[in-house]
Amino acid sequence: MLSPEEIALTTFYKERKDAKSKQSAESEKAMLKRALQTKSMHIMVSTEPSSSSSGSGPRTDRPPSSVVPGRPTKEQMAKSAARNADADKTAKSKAVAATTTAVPDKGARRRRDSSSSSSSDSSEDEAEVRRKKRMRREQDQTSLDAATYAADGLLQTSTLDLTTATATAGKSGVLEWALPAFSFDRNQTVALKLTIPRTGRQNYAVNIAPEEGDEDLLVHFNPRITDKYREVILNHRIGADVWGGYVSKPLDDMPPLFDKTFELCVQMRPEGFCFYVDGVFATVFPYRQDLSKRTSLRLQVPIQDDRGSRYNARVHAVWWGRRANIDDAMLEDLAVEGVAAAAAAFGEDTSKALRTINITGLPYLADANERKDFESYLFNLFDGDEETDSFNPESVKVSQRGGAQVVFESQEMAVAAIKEHQGAELQNEDGSTTVMKMGFQRLHVQ
Repeated sequence: MLSPEEIALTTFYKERKDAKSKQSAESEKAMLKRALQTKSMHIMVSTEPSSSSSGSGPRTDRPPSSVVPGRPTKEQMAKSAARNADADKTAKSKAVAATTTAVPDKGARRRRDSSSSSSSDSSEDEAEVRRKKRMRREQDQTSLDAATYAADGLLQTSTLDLTTATATAGKSGVLEWALPAFSFDRNQTVALKLTIPRTGRQNYAVNIAPEEGDEDLLVHFNPRITDKYREVILNHRIGADVWGGYVSKPLDDMPPLFDKTFELCVQMRPEGFCFYVDGVFATVFPYRQDLSKRTSLRLQVPIQDDRGSRYNARVHAVWWGRRANIDDAMLEDLAVEGVAAAAAAFGEDTSKALRTINITGLPYLADANERKDFESYLFNLFDGDEETDSFNPESVKVSQRGGAQVVFESQEMAVAAIKEHQGAELQNEDGSTTVMKMGFQRLHVQ
């Protein structure tokens, strides 16, 4: 395949050849015409009568030497050469013009290439700048404030998506971080940077647990949006499956906890677990176990609920350390709200709500005397004897529908009683057995 330069040169020489051929043909035609005219004149001269009467003068039948048939004169040759030169010059100019139009010179090509490359580089530079700005903006949005949270306390700096994350090694269904050196006057604040997307499941949880090896949960913080409720559930758990009496707080009474990226801060203070969202007080959950003797804790973010359904959230950063109390004035107006409301449901003192447990799975007892006898049986079971420890029950009340309430001297005693007797089998008079299911009161506080 010919290059543009070769095509242009071929066209130039073809046009030049055609021009020369045309000019040569026209020149020959003109010369032939002149030769014929000269010959005709010669014939006419040779046939005229001699000027000498005797006929003895010189011969006049041959034309002058300057006019020879078939041969152009010097003047004609000069004019023909000039015409040929002009034609060559015109054809060459056309060819050069065609070549210039079809194939730019290397300098122009280099200039255009350089301009194109510069434009491309400029576009790439602008794209890179935009990308870096976007990354910095996202990093600012998903990072904890460096002025508030020192770098040496960061436990997590890369994003973990709960919809795809793998549980911490050796753990079942949770991401977990150790919170060492805990005390009220030392490390007492954990902060998380979270994103809860607009779409997908509107449900997630954050737990504070005791040291390794203890399956209790000191607090369970669970915001949720369902068809019926928009609430935050706060609770604690004894062992792996015994939940305490939960407290429910409407989402409308709290800072936004969905459809945004935000900072969730939990401070462990004498009033209880204090929750803050972007520095704004959200709620407090009073302690249901004594933390004063704890020296280390654990932060847990479950990746799924008890039924195995994945939570929809992203954890960007986690921090642990000491931070000054965020908002003392707010807590002065909150008399341990969840427990106070629970106590109102009982109509008695605040502590009773946390040391009363429910027992289900008992036999149905319609007779009042039978219920009295069964109350005595349960009281003695929890009071112990010479071989077993007492859990110091204060009172027992059995219903006729297979349930009972037991009030203990303290919350610690109630917890210990559940751990000891959960799932115990009771022998009925008819020979059948009953399995006790124990748990704290489910106090739904709106």
